[in-house]
Amino acid sequence: MRLLTHHPEHLTQIHKVCLSTSPDLLQVQIYELDAIRLNEGFALVKLAGLNDRNQVELLRQMYVGIAIEDAVPLEEGEHFQFELIGIEVQTEAGEHLGTLQEILETGANDVYILNGSHYGEVLIPVTDDTILSTDVAGKTMVVRLPEGLLPSS
Repeated sequence: MRLLTHHPEHLTQIHKVCLSTSPDLLQVQIYELDAIRLNEGFALVKLAGLNDRNQVELLRQMYVGIAIEDAVPLEEGEHFQFELIGIEVQTEAGEHLGTLQEILETGANDVYILNGSHYGEVLIPVTDDTILSTDVAGKTMVVRLPEGLLPSS
C-alpha cells in the first residue's frame, strides 16, 4: 500500500488496520496485521486470514486507516487531516470563503482547497501567517489571506 503518513515507522507497531471503499473511512472492515514491511514510501502487508491472491485482490484500491488511539500523538496546535475536512473557513473580517474540501501536500507547505458559493474554489497556503485559528470542535477556521489571493468582487 502507498503510505500517506509522516511516521511510517510507527506502522510497524500497529496490530489492526481498517479498510474501506471510501476515503472518509466511515464504514470499515477491520483486519489483524500478520506482518508489515516498509519499502520506499510503500508498505507490504499480510492481513490475518487472507491467504491467497484471490482474497487479497478483492481489497485492491481500498483505503487503509488505523484507529485514532493507534495514531502518533500530535503536538500542540496540530490536527489530523480528517478533522479539518468539512470545516468552514472565514477571513479575520468574517467573510465566509467556503468549506475545506481537500488538503494538497506540497514540498514547501500544505495548501487548503476550499469550495464556496461566492468565490468558488479557493487555494490557501498553510502558513503561520495565513492560518490564524482552528476550532475543530466548532468546525471553523479563521484565516488572513495574502494580498491579491482573491479576485476583487
